[in-house]
Amino acid sequence: MADVVPSHRRPERRPTPLVVAHGGPGCTHDYVLALAQLAERGRPVVHYDQLGGGRSTHMPEKGGDFWTVELFLEELENLLVYLGLNDRYFLLGQSWWDARCRTRHSSTRGLKASSSATHRLDGALG
Repeated sequence: MADVVPSHRRPERRPTPLVVAHGGPGCTHDYVLALAQLAERGRPVVHYDQLGGGRSTHMPEKGGDFWTVELFLEELENLLVYLGLNDRYFLLGQSWWDARCRTRHSSTRGLKASSSATHRLDGALG
């Protein structure tokens, strides 16, 4: 029987996905598309158009009481679970989402970067 020699190689890990949440509500992700360049080096990048904005589902029949901060946070969590990212992701919040990331989305597991930090993002993500 052959001896088993332990390997000191680390398992290969994919880069942590970046979820980009645009400003708004009612905006689109088009103005932050340049962040997709991070995918050229292997980092998955998800551009998230929140409910009611951009290319997501629009609901003009819904009244103002429907559109709550909790709704948008739940929708983000639904997206993360659907994509299998709910335990490992970076969240970059722009404008309105920046405020949500800083004050309300304390369950975020990962980087909470503001729009003012985008120029340093590439270096921070490695």
